[in-house]
Amino acid sequence: MVYTNILHGLGWLVMVVAVAMLPALLFALGAGEERAFTAFGISFLFTLFAAGGLIVAFRGTQGALTKRDLLPFVVAGWLVMPFFGALPFYTMTPDASFTGSIFEAVSGLTTTGASSFETLDDKPRALILWRSILQWVGGWATIFMGAAIFASFGIGGMSLRLSPLTRGETTNLLQRLRATGKEIGGLYVSLTAIGLLVLWGTGVPAFDAICLTLSAISTGGFVPTDAGLAAYEGAGPKIWLMVLMCLGALSFATHRNIARSGLASIREDPEVLFFFNIVIGASLVVWLAVLLNEPAHANIFDSLFAVVSLVTTTGWMPEDAEWMAHASPVLLLGLAVIGGGTLSTSGGLKLMRAGLLIKQSLREMQRLVYPHGIVRSRFGDRSYSIQLMKSVWTFFVVFLTALGLGGVLLSLIGIEMEAAFAASLAFLANAGPAYDMARSAGMHGPAFHDFPTLAQWLGVIIMLLGRLELLVIISLLNRDYWRG
Repeated sequence: MVYTNILHGLGWLVMVVAVAMLPALLFALGAGEERAFTAFGISFLFTLFAAGGLIVAFRGTQGALTKRDLLPFVVAGWLVMPFFGALPFYTMTPDASFTGSIFEAVSGLTTTGASSFETLDDKPRALILWRSILQWVGGWATIFMGAAIFASFGIGGMSLRLSPLTRGETTNLLQRLRATGKEIGGLYVSLTAIGLLVLWGTGVPAFDAICLTLSAISTGGFVPTDAGLAAYEGAGPKIWLMVLMCLGALSFATHRNIARSGLASIREDPEVLFFFNIVIGASLVVWLAVLLNEPAHANIFDSLFAVVSLVTTTGWMPEDAEWMAHASPVLLLGLAVIGGGTLSTSGGLKLMRAGLLIKQSLREMQRLVYPHGIVRSRFGDRSYSIQLMKSVWTFFVVFLTALGLGGVLLSLIGIEMEAAFAASLAFLANAGPAYDMARSAGMHGPAFHDFPTLAQWLGVIIMLLGRLELLVIISLLNRDYWRG
């Protein structure tokens, strides 16, 4: 491993954070928010200085990029970027909490959407915009990381999603990373621009439309106002937000195929069919549960919106959340655990892994009846091996272990047991607002801003583990990885 490669690459990642601060800095200047402009100015200069220092100091000293450099680079990137992303939060007010600032930045970059803010309307608009920008940047980083790095390592069965998007068009490792990042960036920016124009056209104010679009396409879950989605009248904004959440939660390899081959390519992706089957089935279950308990609040549209929001791990609350008291918190959190598609901005187990676990379970049951029968092992148009299933099962076991350990540690800190496991699940699945939905459904527990300092730091660790796909950490702890 060449450590100068990692440090040089970190310089460019920090530079991305610095460039991302510019829109918020210019907005603060135009809106006359002097305190925000000063905070973003200081943060931008410090971040730019750090990025430039790393790039210049290690330029020309890095060796040939190898595959072994990639996983440490990913881990280092997710540890360093939140620190610089937290600077505007920390420098905005003299009494700002360092823990709360880091929590907010990590939650944004991992697209978790769990907020340490008690209120939003009293915050500078530039800071609200920065939260959404962080989620948007984190969404792009998640797709790029999965496509360019995790799929090539086969982490958690992701080798099944190898495609021209994940391989790039070249054989050189550095060129492949650049080609993949460029192609993903083009798709991501295009979907964001279209989403913004359409959402603005539904009557949502321009500033709110920008924040909501950035959060929806990244499946992040931050909102720009205390009123939440209830601030926007009519069904139009909610319908388009559902579309944006679905676009963010489906594989960007599928988006690439659609852009090149048309909608017919959707039929080749079993994750798409699995996604919409879950959405339709769960929406009917939630709607029937509310209908049987309180018919006056039974609204199929609200049920559909809530389920889409949960499966995509966005976690936005419906406009009228009273009916959620009749929905099961276990069902709501369970939907968030499944998550969206592979190579998407969503968190959770991912649809491919959930689908493979179900298919393999059915296959083993069939083998009990026909022990000598030959059963095809295919996911869509691709066959999968027992080695790939071992990787998927390993990921599933590690996921459950991390979930249980996180819940136990949070409960030892002082969070009620039920709320501790719900929070651990929301952090690990990068679906923070799902915890608030479970509280609306009758679960007792404190809001994130009332979490003790130690609990917030533990939440930061769990959010990062969820976004790093867990097996990355295990790979780095394996001596065979360092031996090549």
